[in-house]
Amino acid sequence: PTHTTAPPPTRARPGPPSGNNRGQRGYENPLHHPPRRKQQRGPGPHPPAGTYRLAHSLRDRFLLAVTLGYPSRRVEGELLEGRARPAADELGAVLGPAAVVEAHEEIGRVHVAPAVREYVLDLVAATRDHPDLAIGASPRAAIALVRAAAGSAAVRGRRYVVPDDVKAMAVPALAHRVGVTEAARLAGISAAELVARLLAEGAGLVPSA
Repeated sequence: PTHTTAPPPTRARPGPPSGNNRGQRGYENPLHHPPRRKQQRGPGPHPPAGTYRLAHSLRDRFLLAVTLGYPSRRVEGELLEGRARPAADELGAVLGPAAVVEAHEEIGRVHVAPAVREYVLDLVAATRDHPDLAIGASPRAAIALVRAAAGSAAVRGRRYVVPDDVKAMAVPALAHRVGVTEAARLAGISAAELVARLLAEGAGLVPSA
């Protein structure tokens, strides 16, 4: 009888992550340093059947949460005319890997004074004591707020954080990390509103710039 030998198995070269394979082994991130993963998620305003809200412990891992809202009338008109949708091959990179790493390192050099850190701690503590919040901000939230405030300072050309940086980033950095009580939810009060109220009420000792 004739015997045949099967060829040795071959392994495909791993490519960039996509879909459910984002965590596949063997893929090397082009941003060798720092070894961080960026996650983006965009839930719709009216979740259809079969979807569910991310667990609180997972939402706490996202640095910021922003709401885009509706486009302006002018932009929406351009969408109708087809002028606001450039072809994919016409889109260029905004930043390269080296620029991203440089920006990350620049933010790490931004100075955060002790008084500003205390302000962040007071603000986070206020979310834990608020009667309309069932879940307060975590220690991870405090770290995220300080980093976001440092980023706010860096893009404005400053090497130090001021209270306005903390205030500007408080809602996008904290609102998705806290949970409102059932009574507040039924009253139509959102987490973003409660964080904004804490800022308006001057939660904690607001330091001078």
